[in-house]
Amino acid sequence: MRRNEKKRKITVSKRRRISQCVLPVVTACAGVPGVADAFTYTTANTFDLSPTNISGYSQSILESVAGGQQAGIAVKSPALHAMIWSSTSNTAVDLNPTNLSFANSAILSTNGVQQVGYGYAGSTDSHALLWSGTSTALDLNPINLSGFSYSRATALNGNQQVGFGFGTATGGTNIYHALLWSGAANTAVDLNPVNLTG
Repeated sequence: MRRNEKKRKITVSKRRRISQCVLPVVTACAGVPGVADAFTYTTANTFDLSPTNISGYSQSILESVAGGQQAGIAVKSPALHAMIWSSTSNTAVDLNPTNLSFANSAILSTNGVQQVGYGYAGSTDSHALLWSGTSTALDLNPINLSGFSYSRATALNGNQQVGFGFGTATGGTNIYHALLWSGAANTAVDLNPVNLTG
């Protein structure tokens, strides 16, 4: 929260996921797929962004906002679909990849033009994804580094994307290494510290 912004009341739902997402003036509600607790930042000016221009979505969660664009997830049971909005519920755009074989996807960050997150099919490992506002996504799972079967992109700035991954290269499942990309799967850099101990 920026210093010059007024404090906002935080409402916490502890027993169920939010079924509709509200967008305040500056920030958005934040949620994590699969986690029941959801936090919504509410002000006197809120907007329900649950999609009205596309059907079949029972829940929605915002993860990021920038440049007049909101990004996150909408639930089309039983799948999660990456979604972007332009401040109203009738501007929702489903970004679940049409060029890749991922039944589920989520956006974790947007800069207003491009979006990053992940996609997966069934119980398979997720792959980091990069979008440019359409359902054509770029799979960022490292191809220049061996041993990464799982990856997620969590933020972006300029021409770079960051996130994490794991696999045989890291010592196994849930042993994470920080990753950096420059817009392609063959640009991945493993940033796990090698100069630090302990």
